[in-house]
Amino acid sequence: MDERNMNSSKWICLVLACMVSGLQFSSIFSFGAVFVEMMNTYQADRSTAATVQSLLIGVSLSFGIVSGLLINKFGLSKTTFVSSLLVPLGFTVSFFVSDIFYLYITIGIIAGVGISLSHVCAVTSVNRIFADDEKQLVLCVAIHTASTTSAGIIYPYILNWLVNSYGLSGTFLILGGLYCNSFVLFVFIWQQEMSGNLSVIYRSEKEGDSENLTLIERPCMVYHYVLKTFQQISSIPFVSLLVGNGLAIASMNGYFELAFDIADWKGFNESQTKELFVILNCFNVLATLAPGLVKWKFKTHSFIFVTLSSLAGFVGYMLMYASTNYLTYAVASACVGLVSGGIISGSISFVMETMHKEQISVAIGLMLTVNGILSAVSGPLFGSIRDATSSYDIVLIMISTILAVSSILYPSSLCCQRYYKKSYKTDILAEECLGCPSLRYFRHERAPQ
Repeated sequence: MDERNMNSSKWICLVLACMVSGLQFSSIFSFGAVFVEMMNTYQADRSTAATVQSLLIGVSLSFGIVSGLLINKFGLSKTTFVSSLLVPLGFTVSFFVSDIFYLYITIGIIAGVGISLSHVCAVTSVNRIFADDEKQLVLCVAIHTASTTSAGIIYPYILNWLVNSYGLSGTFLILGGLYCNSFVLFVFIWQQEMSGNLSVIYRSEKEGDSENLTLIERPCMVYHYVLKTFQQISSIPFVSLLVGNGLAIASMNGYFELAFDIADWKGFNESQTKELFVILNCFNVLATLAPGLVKWKFKTHSFIFVTLSSLAGFVGYMLMYASTNYLTYAVASACVGLVSGGIISGSISFVMETMHKEQISVAIGLMLTVNGILSAVSGPLFGSIRDATSSYDIVLIMISTILAVSSILYPSSLCCQRYYKKSYKTDILAEECLGCPSLRYFRHERAPQ
């Protein structure tokens, strides 16, 4: 394929990945728009209704590491095909559900697994096809991440219109049909894999090194790869990112599940509540794009963005707790919007900087898994606190405290970076002295930034 067609394929891939993530992944954070309708339709309490979205978010995120492993095992196109079937299936079957507990399976598990697969496949496809230009890759990852938050601006209005026009069950059926459009990404990825555009970046690294290995050297190469993968995902900077990112995202997801109910508790009407959600998502988009745009022009560390985002969220939730009028709550929503976008985009950029190309899907999957496990608990926990205390004051204070802890964890990991880099170089020197035959395969691997 000539250079012009290859460039066209890259941007088509980005557009399709943004479309799939915008349609599917953003919906899990906007599902709170039907929270009250689920309580009324199925006569459920807040904790029971919140569990549906908690499972959807939890499974979508926690299945991430499995999604990464499935991509490495069966290939990108096959995994994308499975995801394009599961998401429509889960929402379509929900049309026939008469009890909210069945939604735990149809939406929470079936659709959740499909959304996880599709999102990791979309991220991986963008990473692979733009792998030859690091600056362009970081910018495109930021654009892709922003697509999910951009769709979140209009999703509440769409869901509200669908519920008012067709009811909750009809909304699930229409969404099932809408999500069938993700099949287009599978067709594109399959065509690109057939032409070799999505696999060439790995062949160029392995050819010439792995083909000449003996039967004794090949097990050493596999062992070395597994060891390096474990060393990178268990490194102090990455573990700090996992913990800080998991706490912050879980608390944010718990808030998203109850955002409309919290605004109603504060005394705002339905129109004001939607406006506040739009403000939140607009600043979310800006925060998502910021790391990619800044790193495209300047050399900055990704931890700067996640730390500042956590601090902005801490201020936002404290303002939300103390707010007594619409203007203060709008400012608080703007600060809260900076949290999710900055942390997600900044943390993905960090993974791109420090992990080997073949480990990126596993690393991102592990990060999503930790986020999902914690997010599955946060929604029902916050809903139970609201039912027990008849107030969201404790919930808002808890989220502020969690973000304060996260803002400390991020810069703390920076203090370990220099030691980690020295340890990495020492390991490489030792391997050269031992003459490990698998070392040739990892000469392309970059040391952590």
